[in-house]
Amino acid sequence: MATVEVLTSEVVAPAEETPAGAVWLSNLDLAARRGYTPTVYFYRRSGDDEAAFFAADAVRDGLARALVPFYPLAGRLGLAGGGEDGRVQIDCTGEGAVFVTARSGHYALDDLMNEFVPCDEMRDLFCACRARALPPEAETRLYSMIDMRQRLSPPLPPGYFGNAVIRTSTSATVGEVVSNPVGHAARRARAVTSQGDEYARSLVDYLEGVDAMNLPRSGISRAHLRAISWLGMSLADADFGWGSPAFMGPAIMYYSGFVYVMNAPGKDGAVALALSLEPESMPEFRKVFADEVARLGL
Repeated sequence: MATVEVLTSEVVAPAEETPAGAVWLSNLDLAARRGYTPTVYFYRRSGDDEAAFFAADAVRDGLARALVPFYPLAGRLGLAGGGEDGRVQIDCTGEGAVFVTARSGHYALDDLMNEFVPCDEMRDLFCACRARALPPEAETRLYSMIDMRQRLSPPLPPGYFGNAVIRTSTSATVGEVVSNPVGHAARRARAVTSQGDEYARSLVDYLEGVDAMNLPRSGISRAHLRAISWLGMSLADADFGWGSPAFMGPAIMYYSGFVYVMNAPGKDGAVALALSLEPESMPEFRKVFADEVARLGL
């Protein structure tokens, strides 16, 4: 098993004084999973100066400066009123964020890159159904998230800090998915991702009447997929002084059936996908996916 050596661990405070106070959290925030979404970035060294590549001090200083405009990230979760029954909020304390440096010599970037190929979530649903060898009559469901920022009336203000996404899904039988062109499933998915202001407000109202903090959270059935789109987010061009990353993606796949759709670094218009399937399904998925790409001439 590969080992990782932790070199330093510290809390980095904002580079300047930041506003105090509390950030109110909406029902969508309270219903979301309470935790981080870890990501990883891989860079290629372009020069011979090893000391200048991935200099921890440069990243640490950049984090301190970034925490000034994004000061809630330097705060802590708290409870309104200070009591145990208060509503969860973000207390803007300016304490800082954890910064850890570590190293490992057990990974080769080229080996990692060979595992990723451009894709789209609808072709992935098609290939996953075949790779999982699901019976034709079984129901398969694609869960997805909708960014509501520009769909609300009035729209949310620029720089809104909270969650503004809602969950939706579409289902079909496995036989329907694999016997039709990819566009058939894509049209089904597009139809359920067209909700606007009325749907979002009805969901927020529904969450007002339930215990949003303790909604059941679990994995999904082996027949389903959950797609999360990071398209349009400026993640793939994060430059810390060494150019754009060769690859970026989620650091953790919480359970089988998770799919992240992302802009491919350094390739205009290209899309990359990170997918988690059952280990026994992966060999067949690679074969089915390669056959599908060859058939479409991609």
